[in-house]
Amino acid sequence: MLYKKIHILFLLVLLFLFSACGIQDANALATVTVTAINTHTPTSTQSLISTDTADALLPFEERSEILQDLLQTNGGCQLPCWWGKITPGVSTWVEVEEFLRPLADFLAISDSTNGRAYAGAAFYSLPPEISSTLTISFYVQDGVIQIMDITGFRNIDSYYLHQFLTINGPPSEVWMSAQVPPIGPGDTVDIILFLFYPEKGILATYHSWEDIVQGASYTGCFDSNATLVLWSSGYQFTLFELLDEIKPSRGYDPYRVWLPLFESTGISVDEFYVNYRDDGNVICLETPAELWEWQPGETPTP
Repeated sequence: MLYKKIHILFLLVLLFLFSACGIQDANALATVTVTAINTHTPTSTQSLISTDTADALLPFEERSEILQDLLQTNGGCQLPCWWGKITPGVSTWVEVEEFLRPLADFLAISDSTNGRAYAGAAFYSLPPEISSTLTISFYVQDGVIQIMDITGFRNIDSYYLHQFLTINGPPSEVWMSAQVPPIGPGDTVDIILFLFYPEKGILATYHSWEDIVQGASYTGCFDSNATLVLWSSGYQFTLFELLDEIKPSRGYDPYRVWLPLFESTGISVDEFYVNYRDDGNVICLETPAELWEWQPGETPTP
């Protein structure tokens, strides 16, 4: 319960910061407000009590069943469509709010600044093996959803890396980053794999945390721990323009080194796709340790 209260507070602060990012006049910061639609943390059997939408929220067990089905089937649509109802560049916030009110334990939107607003939704009714807290951050422009940042789910069949490749086809780009702390007993290396589909408006991120073994290479193994960013086809982002755009919700270390897959593993994107699609095993990739030896004062890439 304490964790959920802290998480709601975090989301409210995050929405405030999202709004502040678009404001040039520091004096205007005091005018930024967040409208909380659903604001209460339920127990495992308790429905959310919102300020004005308690009647709209479905019972806990019913919400859980619907959300599990939506995660497994995506509502019958393909990314970047989400849950059969939300398409970046098409769906309005009014439509999305109406759809999510019966399902979300937390739902809030910031004031609009220059036509831009930021919204957040959190879902606590999923089984722990699927999610502790599924969260969606929405970037809204002139009332239309433009970007969605989705985190906090796992063990969903279609998001295992091999299945994701089979369903969505070969990515245009694959990038890797390994962040290595000062090596000591029990340290781990944080390895991130980005699958970038700019023509579709999809970024899938897979994380691997592996024990550091002294040697010439690190190995990252990737299964179903995916996060997604979905965006409107009207935006022509490079990967790093997109990362800068979603900086408030992701907050990647600016000093991380990012390398294309071939430079970091010797495997081309085509080889990666052909070798690992339909592979039912956890996908493990090896990368030379020397590539990730960052020293203070070095310029981050790219």
